[in-house]
Amino acid sequence: MFIKYARMNLQEAEAAIQDDQIEKARSKCRDCAISLIKAVREAFPGKGLSIDPVDYKGLEVMLFDLTDSREAARNISGTIGEVISRAGSQEEYRRIEAEKLLDLVGNAFRMIHDLFTPGSTF
Repeated sequence: MFIKYARMNLQEAEAAIQDDQIEKARSKCRDCAISLIKAVREAFPGKGLSIDPVDYKGLEVMLFDLTDSREAARNISGTIGEVISRAGSQEEYRRIEAEKLLDLVGNAFRMIHDLFTPGSTF
């Protein structure tokens, strides 16, 4: 369910960049990253995972359980952390920074989407 929200936020971020609504794009990238965290958390209903502030170590552990790869888990968790950090910065964004942020969150989306897609190998 949260993968659907992540995809929607990703698409809205892309549209916002196309319309030169850079702040909206940054916000939607952050929303996408949060939805990805919630998607991982949803896969483990018995385990808690803090969203505010984000428990990146807990996220990494859950991702490891899904991937059996510490490197992949660390990479995905780190990418999500970077998106949230960049999206939350106070500096003014230009289009190029928003496009880089969109690329980062798009990569995180693809990695997590692949985890939940049957037949995908990680």
